[in-house]
Amino acid sequence: MELYVTFPENSTSLPLSIIKELSGGQVPIYHVSLPDKRSTYVLKLFPKTQVGTYSYLKENLISELSHPNVVQNVRVNYNSKEFHAILTEYVNYGDFLDLLMNDIFNDESIVRTYFHQLIEGLEYIHLQGIAHLDIKLENLALSSNLTLKIIDFDRAQLIRSPKLTSNGTKLYRAPEVLNKSCNDFKAADVFSAGVLLYSLRMKEFPFSEVNDPACKNKKSYQSFANNNGTFWEEKKSSKKGHLLNSDFIELINGMLHADVNQRFSIQDIKQSKWYSRETLDYENLMQTMRPRLQELIERRNE
Repeated sequence: MELYVTFPENSTSLPLSIIKELSGGQVPIYHVSLPDKRSTYVLKLFPKTQVGTYSYLKENLISELSHPNVVQNVRVNYNSKEFHAILTEYVNYGDFLDLLMNDIFNDESIVRTYFHQLIEGLEYIHLQGIAHLDIKLENLALSSNLTLKIIDFDRAQLIRSPKLTSNGTKLYRAPEVLNKSCNDFKAADVFSAGVLLYSLRMKEFPFSEVNDPACKNKKSYQSFANNNGTFWEEKKSSKKGHLLNSDFIELINGMLHADVNQRFSIQDIKQSKWYSRETLDYENLMQTMRPRLQELIERRNE
């Protein structure tokens, strides 16, 4: 199967060969390549009948974004009566949920290093007037040079938008998103990033959104907010208690505060004690991560 696109700098129509279907359904996603086979991308095809659902397409939100920790959009023209096309760089090592489940991040300095990259990318997006509104492990990916990339802007909105249209993703949503009273989109992103950081470090979600029978071993967010000391004492006494320290707890509490006015801002996060601790420089990151990723690739190929 071949799809033809035209790059603005080159009027010639070029075929994109499908390497692999990454996701089917209403919005198909493909790993594709140009004829030279060296240039590969991710292609998402949005049905024109459903384009109103994807506000960032109408606003063209991601077209001008350019940051090391944000997936790079590639401008193309795709002549189709059925679909709009979004072409982005291909991020080689996959998403952070898969990597987490394979114990790639089992070191605090690695978690902190990639959390720095997430915050840098998120701050940049916010400065461009955009909120991502679906920050989660599946929407972070690792590139070939081991850089974190924020991906999937399907639910993104302009910060100045009068009304939130995104429902976010269950377990990552701020309470004001859940009860449809969200007016500060940046604060909603910070909350999701706090859930993500806890999950990345502890390899579990901190709480359920509400009292959910499906989350048998998880207390609700309301319990976390109202009985915070008890929540942390129980976590400290668990098998993963050794992963916690007071600086980490202070940062998580700040990012997950129920009161938007008291929730940490990006600047507060950057000034926190845990954030200011040791990170890995590029050379040490490569030395630490490359063997783990190579072992993961070998296991997948068995």
